[in-house]
Amino acid sequence: VVCIFLTAALGLPESLIPVQLLWVNLVTDGLPATALGFNPPDLDIMERPPRNPKESLITPWLFFRYMAIGTYVGAGTVGASCWWYVSHHDGPLLTWTQLKHHFKCRGGGKEWEDIDCDVFDDPHPMTMALSVLVTIEMLNSINSLSENQSLLKMPPWYNKYLLCAIGLSMSLHMMILYVPMFNTVFQICPLTLEEWIAVLKISFPVVLLDELLKFIARHFIDTFSLNYTMASRAKAKPPKKRQQRATSNIFAMFDQSQIQEYKEAFNIIDHDRDGFISGDDLKDMFASLGKVVTDVEVDGMIREAPGDINFTMFLTLFGEKLTGTDPEDVIKNAFMSLDEDGSGKISDERLRELLMTIGDRYTDEEVDELFKEAPIKDGLFDYQEFVKILKYGKKDQD
Repeated sequence: VVCIFLTAALGLPESLIPVQLLWVNLVTDGLPATALGFNPPDLDIMERPPRNPKESLITPWLFFRYMAIGTYVGAGTVGASCWWYVSHHDGPLLTWTQLKHHFKCRGGGKEWEDIDCDVFDDPHPMTMALSVLVTIEMLNSINSLSENQSLLKMPPWYNKYLLCAIGLSMSLHMMILYVPMFNTVFQICPLTLEEWIAVLKISFPVVLLDELLKFIARHFIDTFSLNYTMASRAKAKPPKKRQQRATSNIFAMFDQSQIQEYKEAFNIIDHDRDGFISGDDLKDMFASLGKVVTDVEVDGMIREAPGDINFTMFLTLFGEKLTGTDPEDVIKNAFMSLDEDGSGKISDERLRELLMTIGDRYTDEEVDELFKEAPIKDGLFDYQEFVKILKYGKKDQD
């Protein structure tokens, strides 16, 4: 669209004809567009917050990116045609004024005395324009591997189907350039090595332009959008109040031995021994376990509490988890459906079979891990005791 607009607005010779545009849109672009459906997910997909469902599909920034890239595609296509007329040593070496007034050539005049007007029917300018358009489209498909990730992090070989599609598309383009019968149909001609170098020089900057736009998106636009969204949500709808925490009575939920166990766990996590669990404490704890967590994950854990996490708050969080489970009778009834003789116990082999074949389908190792602390004796799983442990925690046995 930009290409056609520029040629008409500036009075330049036609850069592309309908059959060439149809070839690009229906054949050359089709294969890479299909291959893009096999793109891998972005490397940072789990670190980005969910997209606002009220946000429009095409944001103002995305629209600007489309316009910037589209403008370059159009300008590059027209520029390739103009380059042949104005700068190429095998071209007519016209001035910019002569090129803009090419339609006056056959009318004569001093400025046209040394110009062969048949040069405006030469297929080279259209071939240059078409080759630049096809090459830019191939480079744009590589840019589309990720919306915001740099090609340095997600290089083209992340999608091998795309590389194959680009290779096939360029082969088709070479076919219409170098097979004589297609030259007549598409009104084009073979290009020399020098002309191909010019095509690549005009086309490649689209990669640099898109990399710049991705950099801006990663470091400025995404951050601004997230902050704006969070501020809008806070202003439009205040967060729901948490159920009032019974922090003053939280110690009544546990016996002394359980409180002591939680205290020991708190001290292990509180690496700097300042009486509070911070993000750095959590990172140190996970590192000691051989686990790597991101800042986003740590922030999510810290935000579980409405304030600083001292021991009372730590205990309160666990208390909420316990009180948040299903009622005791509901859990018991679920197990009773498997207790055919009403003994209050279930065969551990029967329970293992159910855990491995129904629902989430645990593995042998996962079931073994679950059974380590389960009340199992003589091959029987005591579900009544298990429910008590689940609701009130496990008591030390003297």
